[in-house]
Amino acid sequence: MSTPTISVQLYSVHEQLTNDLDATLERLRTIGFTTVEAFDFVQRPAEFAAAFQRHGLRAATGHAMLAAESNEQLVVLPWEQTFEAARTLGIEYLIDPFVHPEAWTSRESIAKTADRLNAAAEAAAPFGLKVGYHNHGHELTLKVDDRPGLLVLADLLDPAVAFEVDLYWAHSGGADVAALVSELGSRVKAVHVKDGVSRADTLALQVPDGQTPAGEGIVPLDAALDAAADLEYAVIEFDKVDGDIFAAVKRSFDYLAERGLQ
Repeated sequence: MSTPTISVQLYSVHEQLTNDLDATLERLRTIGFTTVEAFDFVQRPAEFAAAFQRHGLRAATGHAMLAAESNEQLVVLPWEQTFEAARTLGIEYLIDPFVHPEAWTSRESIAKTADRLNAAAEAAAPFGLKVGYHNHGHELTLKVDDRPGLLVLADLLDPAVAFEVDLYWAHSGGADVAALVSELGSRVKAVHVKDGVSRADTLALQVPDGQTPAGEGIVPLDAALDAAADLEYAVIEFDKVDGDIFAAVKRSFDYLAERGLQ
């Protein structure tokens, strides 16, 4: 087992990125990051690639919508455009971050998501990309035949499709996160290392209180990380935080570094 790499989902500092891209990336580099997880990059990959290079960062993973279909509320860009952008950034795992709760209410609807992700994985391979899925909480809260939707999805996916388990959201959804990671096994290539003092409302997608640095809340992160035998990337993320985001990110970085991650 190789040592997982510490990363950070750039959504955590999205406001700061909007205000000053270079200053934000420099602060992350100063904390100790060499790897980040990109989001909202498809329409400006060259800008991000140049900025990452200036600050000695690489985007090993990235979030982009793959399984959903465009509608009035959601614009899903063509796969080829997304894959080209991801290749420009040097992304290895392209991860779908969200499929709406209404798509997790039946085996048929989950099968449609699986079919889309399987097709995306096949289409992404010539670009040197692997495809994955990132959960929130509703995929664990909503069940089909008493089996959590996320595990139904896993049953239907090609084994080559990876998982990025968001440990805070999975815990909020009622999962034993260590058992979940163990059941998904070698397909868990990344996790979102995220903690909090209370569970989120998984169907309303609301975090009631500010999230805490890793290891300071109620999520059993140690057990989950111990269970992730084939983990490649431990990605720090905050959906909502009280106080200074960079201080919170650093404390999470220190938590992972103390576990021997790099």
